[in-house]
Amino acid sequence: MKCERCGQDFPASELRVDRKGNRLLCEACYNLVKTGMLVPEKTKAEAKKPLAEKKLALSTKERLEKLGQRKQRYECTNCGYKFTSVKNYRGKCPYCGEDTVIPYVEDVPVKEIDEMV
Repeated sequence: MKCERCGQDFPASELRVDRKGNRLLCEACYNLVKTGMLVPEKTKAEAKKPLAEKKLALSTKERLEKLGQRKQRYECTNCGYKFTSVKNYRGKCPYCGEDTVIPYVEDVPVKEIDEMV
């Protein structure tokens, strides 16, 4: 069998599965990957920077604000699950997976409706 990194042939007993579990590697390549010797220099330099200088990932709220979108509440008519997502969400319910999601409308007591009229 071939090592998926270097391409050389090895008996199956000499190949190992990498940490992610998606490649068969020979012993030499496995050790290089395991020790981090294959990490690009740019990534190593980035790791050495102090935390204050690193660019941190944006939170969901910051990403939505950057895109100019706002969250809206939704409810699944199949299971009753209530959640928030971006405006005009057209996906499936994250709880039951059905395509029965509608914008959530809060129940207004009958007494308040009579007072409005």
